[in-house]
Amino acid sequence: MRRKQTAQEKTNERAYEDGERCRRKGLGFTSKGKYDYAAWRRYFKLGFRKIYRWVDVDEAYDAWVQGWNDEDDRLTALRAGYHPCGRPI
Repeated sequence: MRRKQTAQEKTNERAYEDGERCRRKGLGFTSKGKYDYAAWRRYFKLGFRKIYRWVDVDEAYDAWVQGWNDEDDRLTALRAGYHPCGRPI
């Protein structure tokens, strides 16, 4: 029997997926190609305009950043000719 997800877990899951989506679109970089942390906060807020008071926003933001970073790692590996696990393509 599966246990029911809490509101925090659902929000974290959605934030993680939104972070991946933003990275796939190439969002969150400055014009010089560096990470733009202020933009990350803006993109997170755009995806989660209404976060209820019983959800920890900082935890959801950390999940968003983790999703962004994981997708960045995956794209970097693919660009280098490797699967994310390290095997060559």
